[in-house]
Amino acid sequence: MAKSIYLAGWFLVGCIGSSLIAWFGLLHPTTSRLAIALYALFLVSWVLCWLADDAIAPYVKAHQINYYAALIGFACAVVLGGIATWLTI
Repeated sequence: MAKSIYLAGWFLVGCIGSSLIAWFGLLHPTTSRLAIALYALFLVSWVLCWLADDAIAPYVKAHQINYYAALIGFACAVVLGGIATWLTI
């Protein structure tokens, strides 16, 4: 139970962080370029984590299924937090 609350907290932190980046991107055209660059950086690092999963998972001491769940949860947090902010405007 405590681990699920811990993981849900990290998921909410990811959603809040992503929505903060999206909100800053909506303030000015220059900051929107910065927000797009940050999202592109997130995407590149996410893809690299998928490609190097056999090397990274033992380093962070996670089982493969938990590692994949964390990557999927990260993607969902970014989509729910940030991209949904841009879609509502």
